[in-house]
Amino acid sequence: MKVCFTLICLFFLKLLQDQNVITDTTIKSSAAETHARMGGENITVECKFNLTGNPIIFCKENCEGENILINTTEDKAHKGRYNTLYESNYTSASLHVSISDLKRSDSGRYRCGFGKNRSRYHEFHLDVTEATTSSSSSTTQQTTSSSEPKAKVSVHQLLYVGLSLAILIILLATALLIYCRRKNLHQQK
Repeated sequence: MKVCFTLICLFFLKLLQDQNVITDTTIKSSAAETHARMGGENITVECKFNLTGNPIIFCKENCEGENILINTTEDKAHKGRYNTLYESNYTSASLHVSISDLKRSDSGRYRCGFGKNRSRYHEFHLDVTEATTSSSSSTTQQTTSSSEPKAKVSVHQLLYVGLSLAILIILLATALLIYCRRKNLHQQK
C-alpha cells in the first residue's frame, strides 16, 4: 500500500511540474509585445506570471550592468524615471513596470521578471518617437489597446486548462487508489 501511495505522489508531482513548464512557455510566447509612444509620454506595462520569486528585476536589452534598471526584493520600487509595483492574488502575479518622461534613447527591448532565470521573464519592445502629429498618437493608442485583450484571453484560457488538468489528475489518482486497494484486498484473501 505504501508503494502505491508513493507512486501516486510521484505521479502528481510530475504532472504539476509538466503543467508549470506548459504555463511558462505559454506566457513567454505570448509576451512578445511592441509598444509605441512619443517622447515625453509615460508608459506602464503589466507583466503577468503564474510563478514568482525574488528578486524582482526590470532591465533593458542584455540585462547586465547599467542595463539593470531595478533589482529589488520590495513590492514597490522607484529609481529615477523607473518604477515597479508587484501585486499578487491566488491564481497569478502581476508586475507593473513604468517609465516616465520617455526619451528616444528609451527605445529597445525590456524584460521584467523574478530571480535570475531569464527564461521566465516577460519581454516587450518599446519604440519611442518624437512628437509630431496627433494622428500618430491615435494610431499608437489603437496598437496598445489591441494587444492587451489578447493577453487577458490567454490568461483565462490558461486558467481553464489548469483547472481541467487538476480535475483530471484528481480523478485519475482516485481511480488508481481504488484499483490499488482492491488489488491489495484481493491478495490478502
